[in-house]
Amino acid sequence: MDRDIPTQTLRKRKQKRLVRRLGGAILFILVLLVVRVLFRFEMDPSDLQFAAVERGNLQATIPASGTVVPEFEELRTSPIASRILAIRHNLGETLVAGDTILLLDRQALQLDLKGLEDELGNRKNNVEKLRLQLEQDLIDLKTLHEIKALETERLKTELMQERFLDSIGGGSREQVEQARLKLRIADLEQEQIGRTIQNKERSMQTDLRGLQYEINIQQNKVSELKHRLEASVLVADKPGLITSISNQIGKSVQAGEELVRIANRESYQVLGTVSDRYTDHLYAGAPVRVKISGGPALDGRVISVYPVVNNHTMQCRIALEDKAHPALRQNQTVEVALITEEKRDILRVPNGPFYHGGKSQDVFVLKDKRLVRQPVEFGVSNRDYVEITGGLQEGDRLVASDLSEYASKESIDLRSK
Repeated sequence: MDRDIPTQTLRKRKQKRLVRRLGGAILFILVLLVVRVLFRFEMDPSDLQFAAVERGNLQATIPASGTVVPEFEELRTSPIASRILAIRHNLGETLVAGDTILLLDRQALQLDLKGLEDELGNRKNNVEKLRLQLEQDLIDLKTLHEIKALETERLKTELMQERFLDSIGGGSREQVEQARLKLRIADLEQEQIGRTIQNKERSMQTDLRGLQYEINIQQNKVSELKHRLEASVLVADKPGLITSISNQIGKSVQAGEELVRIANRESYQVLGTVSDRYTDHLYAGAPVRVKISGGPALDGRVISVYPVVNNHTMQCRIALEDKAHPALRQNQTVEVALITEEKRDILRVPNGPFYHGGKSQDVFVLKDKRLVRQPVEFGVSNRDYVEITGGLQEGDRLVASDLSEYASKESIDLRSK
């Protein structure tokens, strides 16, 4: 038969259950506190880099690479078909104005020059002989013309005498006509000699001019051969660096064949390499900033673009404003920033490992000695700064170090000193 449980017993049971529940709750809280103490994550602020959000200007750039090359490179070719006789300077050596670089064999050229000079001398002698002969012919014709002039004067006198005799009856009409005919013939002969003299003078000038042309042609050949003879000794006309040279003594070379390249060390430009993804931003006149490792940043502009894509890259030539900067060196590797946009009075933060290049990204921001993960909107960027378009205000400080391995944490405590 069932019996009623005493009230005191029920009360005791209820108290035991309450004690057990309360003890379990206290134990759970203690466990949580222990776990939090044991597994609390802290970072030393001295291990981190911080960056402050500030206002300023920013030039949006596209990263590229470049190589410093001479602005001008002189190509020297062989003026003659010959062979290399001697080398005075070799690849990589620095030249000053007047330095002899190499010598070519000039013996055959000297013989050719001697033959041309002899032929030129003969032509000049022949011209002088012809000139003297023509002058003598003119002298003879002018003398004959003077004789005819005297004869004409005599015949004029005879005609006047015959007319006088005829008027006083001492002569005849036939004698007057005969005298007039002789004078007419003498006038025609004198006129003919005069025209012959004029034709002879014009012919003489034409012949001499033609012969002078031939002499000039021959003289030009001699001068050209002399120039080629002088050029067969390659001499530096200004300072430079030998970047290429045909340095095999005894090697046969043809006229016009490349012998040496001399780089101008007084002015440089940059050969840039840009990803073909940025074709729309690569054009002649585009502003550029060139950063020399351990040196200054130099301004410049794209002056030409090579329209060939090779391994997903394009090349361009960049003219520097300070093309003779002392930090520039031949074949030096430099960083190139192609400027696409310039923004003023914006929020920006120094670029660093924290920035992964996207338009939106979570970063850790310093708040009350804790790092709090916070979404941030980014705009344009360059190697120095990143634009902040949302999520941060001027004066906020964020962690510039790369904390991507802690991306799952909402916050990180900073260890107190």
